[in-house]
Formats: sequence, structure tokens, C-alpha cells
Amino acid sequence: GVSLQYAPYALRGDREVALAAANEAGHEAVELMSLDLKRDPAFVEFALDRSGQLPGAIASKPKPLQRKCILAKVRRWLEPVLRDSHGVTWLEAVPVLRRI
Repeated sequence: GVSLQYAPYALRGDREVALAAANEAGHEAVELMSLDLKRDPAFVEFALDRSGQLPGAIASKPKPLQRKCILAKVRRWLEPVLRDSHGVTWLEAVPVLRRI
């Protein structure tokens, strides 16, 4: 999460990277995101949400972006299960998950 401070600015604007950082470090990670992401209240709300429910804030976003954000959000919990229980890497699983 806080390692985002050492990332190049372009990487700080990547939604998947920023969501992963927010999953780990919460508000501290938001401060390290690119200005575009910090200024998007729907993205910040979604990044900081811990309820496990899809907030209405991203409902207005395009479907591909919704899918990308959701995958980035669940990666923290899903990746270890896929790897440890099924022997599947995240990179192998993502194309399948994106089709759902």
C-alpha cells in the first residue's frame, strides 16, 4: 500500500494498482494516488469501501471499468485461494474472470 510512494507517477494513476494499494493501506494510499484518481469521488469511495458490496458510486462507470475495478478489489482475497487451493495464478485466472 504505502510502497505506492515509490512508484512512478504513471503507475499511481493505474486503477488496479491504486485499488490494490487502498486495499492494503486505506486513506494513506489515497494520498499517494495520482491527482486524477484522488479527484474522482466515486473511485475513492469504491477504493476505501470495506463492506464487500458494490457501491452505487461506480454504477455510473462503463461496464469494462466496473469489471476492472471489481477484479482489482477482490484480488486480495481471491488470488491466494486460486493459487493455494487450485494451483492457478492470478494472470491465468484474470482472462476467465473478465468474461463473467
